[in-house]
Amino acid sequence: MDFYRYLLDIQSLDLVIKRHLDQTQEELKRIDFLQKQKQKRIDENDEMINKKTDLKDQLTALEKKLFTLEDKISKSKSHMEQANSESQINALNKEVETLTPQIDEVENEILATLDKVEQCEQYVEDNKEYFSGIEDTIKDIQTEVTKIENENKEKIDALELQISGLIKEIPESFLSTYSRIREKFRFQTPIVQLTGTACSVCRMQISSGEATEVNNSYQHRICSGCGRLIISNNVK
Repeated sequence: MDFYRYLLDIQSLDLVIKRHLDQTQEELKRIDFLQKQKQKRIDENDEMINKKTDLKDQLTALEKKLFTLEDKISKSKSHMEQANSESQINALNKEVETLTPQIDEVENEILATLDKVEQCEQYVEDNKEYFSGIEDTIKDIQTEVTKIENENKEKIDALELQISGLIKEIPESFLSTYSRIREKFRFQTPIVQLTGTACSVCRMQISSGEATEVNNSYQHRICSGCGRLIISNNVK
């Protein structure tokens, strides 16, 4: 029956459509990859901005702590000048000796925190160039991808038109069964032929009598293993 030949033709055209769809998807993945890279950098940039804010808060707290320590030392030294006894002077000296290393420690913390703030600022500044560059790259690739996508759509539309013409040649009594199977396996070879007495895809066996009927009498079977449509090996 001629319409079996049309089934193979439709299957071949469907596989060409699949190639065009796959190519389009691969091109779209390029955009998706860059968008994800950009978003990852945005998230990292936002994290760095938040870190800088936290560091600034730490810096403010450290500067207040330094001011408090310096004020205490200043007052202790002032009190020393007014002290009336050696014990008072010794106590105030001890306080100054205790506070002085703390000042050194806080000053070092301030310098380290300032360095971290500077690193955050430099990272954010460097990202400005990155974001500008990746935006230009995405726009350029998007132009390429859109062109390829439109070309593939035109080709697919033309192939779909051919398929529509072939489907019209399929008998109404068989069309419902075929449409159901094609919908399920459209890009995975819904039409198969026999390898000996086995489905060429899932290897499910049919009887030799059924195989003879399929091949010689141009009948068809629905594979009990995978559900694909088995047609005669004589259909080329």
